[in-house]
Amino acid sequence: MQKETNVYDWIKTWMDTYVQGYKAPKTYKSYLNAASLMVRTHPELKEMRLDEMNEIYAQNLLKDLAPKYSYSQLNVIRVVFNQSFEKAASNGLIRQSPIHRLEIPKIAHKSKVVALTRVQEDAVLEVASKIYLGQVAVFMLETGLRRSELVNLKWEDFNRAREEIYVRKSKTEAGVRVVPLTRCALKILLLEPRTADSYIFHNQSGNPVNYTNLHRLYKRLRKETGISCITNHVYRHTFATRAVEDHMDVKALSMIIGHKSVAFTMQRYVHPDTAFLHDEMRAVEAYRKTHEMNKS
Repeated sequence: MQKETNVYDWIKTWMDTYVQGYKAPKTYKSYLNAASLMVRTHPELKEMRLDEMNEIYAQNLLKDLAPKYSYSQLNVIRVVFNQSFEKAASNGLIRQSPIHRLEIPKIAHKSKVVALTRVQEDAVLEVASKIYLGQVAVFMLETGLRRSELVNLKWEDFNRAREEIYVRKSKTEAGVRVVPLTRCALKILLLEPRTADSYIFHNQSGNPVNYTNLHRLYKRLRKETGISCITNHVYRHTFATRAVEDHMDVKALSMIIGHKSVAFTMQRYVHPDTAFLHDEMRAVEAYRKTHEMNKS
């Protein structure tokens, strides 16, 4: 690798050397998409030498893209810049990385995933009980599994005696975990037919359930319930929110849904229903009233 290597070629080399095979395929793909976006909008990256890059250029690139692209997309570009140039420096291609602290402009759109209210969840459960693969949506609501974890679930991961599943394949190290089953989730598994391929959930063709099946399922649930926010990830947010509303220990919740940080669970995955907030406020009032009566 010569010092005259351009930025785009180095980023591709870095991904093939340090990302592919070491990080999840989904992560590698997101880095590829980020690199493609960068060179499509800033073609000069194919000509720019590594030693010509500076933090001002990288920051302005993020600023240029912020009006049209999401926070998460820009964050991937930021990671690509940071990590690829750190490796360029450690490989002696440049004296030191010029990228130190890139900021994502506030104008960048942050997608917000909501949780279903209890009323909405009841509507989803009612429809799910009557439609094709509806039990899969219910199982996700009952366990908080990610879609990738659901499609990779096998019978060997189900412990009938302990009434739990073991998530072997997850996007993070913390995601490899044991998930205790509710009565409802356990019943769903006991009703699923066992097949030779060892996967638990199957479609009508007899193949393991895939992302397309899950996408079509939540689209049908949207149509049947009139709730437009339903997605695979909304099931997960709803599970976490109900757990907190029903007073589950937050550390236990964090472990069950596969988070390393309790703070992350509370900040990103819990969206209390306003009805729950009213109930909690009334409970506080009742406690205070009882306390005052006891004092007198």
